[in-house]
Formats: sequence, structure tokens, C-alpha cells
Amino acid sequence: MTEKVTYSSPDTDPVQAIINDTVRLVFRQAAAIELQDCGAPGTVPQKLYTVYTTFCGGYRIRFSFCAEERLLRRIAQNMLETEELTQEDIEECAKEFINILCGHVVKSVFSQTKVSASFHTPYFVEGRYIPETDGDTPVVTTHYMDEHFDMAVLINDRFTS
Repeated sequence: MTEKVTYSSPDTDPVQAIINDTVRLVFRQAAAIELQDCGAPGTVPQKLYTVYTTFCGGYRIRFSFCAEERLLRRIAQNMLETEELTQEDIEECAKEFINILCGHVVKSVFSQTKVSASFHTPYFVEGRYIPETDGDTPVVTTHYMDEHFDMAVLINDRFTS
């Protein structure tokens, strides 16, 4: 699949700005992690995982959150308030975290656009992944870095209602 990779700045795409602000807010509130937008990294991390879902209803978008293992581990440690974790703990916390994040995205987008949607149960996979789509759908790719220099990438379809 060939993706059209684009980046929308908050000035040109208000819905993408809402999604971006929501991502940073939920990370701060639910995982006690500060994320900052950053440009595309010079090197791609060796150990990436993706948690992904799709939104449907008033809009249809694919939503993939890719992150380094260390960042996902910290999310799980902060959510479970423990240092001792299994791989299953990390996967389940990552999926629950994306549930929280997607709920906030749906709410934030609805409050600004009055367009509602729901999302499917998130899936966890190794590597960078975005679900296939029919046609040539442009995606928005936003790169983040936390205070420990761990990388994350949000890939989602451009919002259209």
C-alpha cells in the first residue's frame, strides 16, 4: 500500500490540531508523560509497537499510534503504579490507553464539529502498522518525543465528514 504522507499544522487543519492537543493532554493526565511534537526522526527506533483502531460514524479514519517499547512500558508503569510488568501488562495497558485517548478524541472532535463517531476495539502489533484502506487516502503523520527522548508516531487519515 502506498500512503500519501502529509502533515497538517494547527493553522491549516483545526481538526488535526484538536487531535494533536488531545494526544498531549491525555498523555499528561493518564500516563504522567509529557509529549512534544517533533519533526521526523533521523533514525527509526529498532523496537516499535503499534496500537491501532478505526473510527466510524460521521467520519471514518484509521488511527495508529506507534511507540518505542520504553515509552509503552512507562505508560503501563504509570497506569498500574508498579515497576514489575509482563509483556501482557504492557500490551493491555497500551490498548486501554488508546481506548482512553480515542474516547477523548471523539469527544473533542464532536464538541468542535458536532460530528459524532465511535471507534473499534484497539489491536496491538509489533512494528509500524496502519490498516489497509480502499483507494488512495492521505494520512497525517505526527512525530512526538517525550522527556526521555523516546519516540512515538501518530498516523491517522485526514479528517473529512
